[in-house]
Amino acid sequence: MSLDKRQELQAELDAVNAEIQEHPLSSERAKAANDLMDRHDGDDEAAIDRDLAAHELPSRKELAKMVSLRMFSWSRLHRKQVKLEKKLADLND
Repeated sequence: MSLDKRQELQAELDAVNAEIQEHPLSSERAKAANDLMDRHDGDDEAAIDRDLAAHELPSRKELAKMVSLRMFSWSRLHRKQVKLEKKLADLND
């Protein structure tokens, strides 16, 4: 394929990557809350809720709502990212 096509695909990929970075599920608060919950593996829910509140992070309920409302767009962006990366890799072969 031509250089123009490669540049076009790279520009599309760059735009998708930017959208992923700006997505609510990529926010620092969401990441921090998920990391904190991972560290509490096996702890009771009340302890997790107290720790999230102490760090002024979204509650488990708020995170669940965010995921349920935003997972479709998150998945769509990642599928698009994978397709574009594959197309660019195929151009290099």
